[in-house]
Amino acid sequence: MIFLFSLYFDYYPYAYYYNLPIFSKEVFLPTEKSGILCFDITKKEYSFINIKDGLSSNFVKMISFSDDEETLVVLTNKKIDFFTRDGSLIRSFSFFLPLFPDTIGNCIYLKGRMIYVGFNNGISYFSIDEYPYGTKTIKYFFRVKSIASYRDSFYFATDSAIYITKDFRDTLKFYSGNFNYFKTINDTLYAFGTSGLLNVLTKTKLYPYPVNDIFIKYDKFSKKILIGTPSDVREYSDGVWKQKITGNFVGVLYFNDSIFGVNRSYGIGFIDSSKIRYFYPPLPGFAPACDFLEREGEIWTVFGFNMEGIFGQGLKLISKFSNGKWFTYNYDNSFQIPPRFGNIEVDSKGRIWIGIWSGSTYKTIYIWNPSDTLKPILVMPPDSTVAVTGMCFGEGDTMWIGGHLNYIYSVYTGGDTLQWKVYTVQSIVWPKNIVYDKNGTLYFGTASHNYENGVFYKEGEGFYKINYSFGEIIYSMERDREGNIWVGTDKGLFKIVNREVVKEYDYSNSNLYPGAVAGIAFSKDNTPWILQNGYGVLYLDKHDIWVRVEELTGLRTVEACKSMFVDSKNNLWIGTYQGIFKINLNIFKEEDKTIVFPNPVIYDEHKKIKIMGEDIKGGRLSIFNSGGSCVLEKYIDTDSVIVNVSDIKKPGNYFYIIIDKNNNKRSGRFYIIK
Repeated sequence: MIFLFSLYFDYYPYAYYYNLPIFSKEVFLPTEKSGILCFDITKKEYSFINIKDGLSSNFVKMISFSDDEETLVVLTNKKIDFFTRDGSLIRSFSFFLPLFPDTIGNCIYLKGRMIYVGFNNGISYFSIDEYPYGTKTIKYFFRVKSIASYRDSFYFATDSAIYITKDFRDTLKFYSGNFNYFKTINDTLYAFGTSGLLNVLTKTKLYPYPVNDIFIKYDKFSKKILIGTPSDVREYSDGVWKQKITGNFVGVLYFNDSIFGVNRSYGIGFIDSSKIRYFYPPLPGFAPACDFLEREGEIWTVFGFNMEGIFGQGLKLISKFSNGKWFTYNYDNSFQIPPRFGNIEVDSKGRIWIGIWSGSTYKTIYIWNPSDTLKPILVMPPDSTVAVTGMCFGEGDTMWIGGHLNYIYSVYTGGDTLQWKVYTVQSIVWPKNIVYDKNGTLYFGTASHNYENGVFYKEGEGFYKINYSFGEIIYSMERDREGNIWVGTDKGLFKIVNREVVKEYDYSNSNLYPGAVAGIAFSKDNTPWILQNGYGVLYLDKHDIWVRVEELTGLRTVEACKSMFVDSKNNLWIGTYQGIFKINLNIFKEEDKTIVFPNPVIYDEHKKIKIMGEDIKGGRLSIFNSGGSCVLEKYIDTDSVIVNVSDIKKPGNYFYIIIDKNNNKRSGRFYIIK
């Protein structure tokens, strides 16, 4: 029997903001990773529209409104989605070849019931009521980044110039420059981008440097121009540009007599006297959650490592999830401690230990009791280190801490004072994963990019390496419910019992994907769950087959961190670049969506496998072995397909993918025994 799944999960996204559509008192912030964040500027409250609400992708490229201002039109990197003002999905339009010049659009422009879409190699336009019939497509040699209709002409913003056309075929260069967007304000068309701010009609350059956004406020006798740039917010008044505040601002607006700006990383804030007060969304940090703990029924996490080149806010935050809400601390660095927050643990007294990855200061270990103190307190061990690489609260009130290069600390936390012991182990470099097994044996997994890595254990006062080829880097380690150790690497997943490897899952001997195992956790029934970078979340079923959760494919996290955690209520928490996901494993149910008869299949050339499913007629079946190689492809001419075992050639684990005539995918697994 093959099972597909009904997934119950909560999603807490991260966002990098850009553009600034505003209607009435609502600001709509499109993001690259989190869908649409809606901000009520009077109530100072946030809400969201994302994939859970029907958005085709969390990568939102552009937002617009219909002429009646009742429909929100959203361009993602997959489709155009139409929503009501309250966030209910109405319909979606996709782009497909050869009717459209490309499958991903750059921009949209609405005029009446017509939609104009800019692509990397042309434009398409069609009626909302007739899509896809009547679609017109024109190929261009330039990338269309923005479209505007002004007076009796259309304008295109491109990397090299603004082009003008009346019929889309005779297109003329209007003004040279790299522009990203158009805005029409008080019957005046403005273009802005890398080449500055331009009044299109008069061809007047109002600002010569890069501009991200523009907003104009008209008084009785004057007007004020507000711009957001990659370096600041500026206001033009009485013939002078004045700097209001520094920072990378992708959106600006006046509301009543106040100025608001949208910072790329921090969100929306009120600007006053060269200062800004951000209205933080109820989100955790802008980097993958890299460690979790549970304290008094609350989930805590930190966001210390962001390897995608965007630093700042995501590096010094600590968040807790309590009573269904997120609370985030240290937005303004009130803790006054250095970056980056990399590890957290809680001791028997309820104190949170924070490990800092600094690289330049020895202030790297802090203790915080949120019930008693406003901010963490620095503790200095003997022979301090510039980076904490890993932490584990072990047996006997002892905290184990990995340090920069060869340092390992143990500290007894149960007394009135902390009692430290320092080890220097030349063979253990960057011990980022620390766990202990059912016998109390301590294990260390290293993640150096310059030295040989491996798995080590402590016996007495000595440290020893397990002689086994685990791979290049130890990405993750965790103890299962029986007290055994599991190790995730770039090579695969390994199970250790009493210091010996007893099981190995990799790309060649199982149906794991080739991505690194960057997270490991165990449900209350001891089911292994893993995160494979680039491939998503999988669990091991009762047939020893890895099953991927289709709704969570493509997730990634940073290497050598604790990206997965199961709390006392059997909720699985997953920290990724795409956000934090929480799965309630108590109600994660199997349902008979697609059925394979019989299962298992005895290997015999006369045996047949029957795969059934709804609406699969006209589709195509592909069967893959555990190594990912396609062993069979078949056209499906009915609502079921027969597979001869003799066509598969040999016993083993197999999975299949069906792509139906509407390009929808479904998958399943079966195995053949001798």
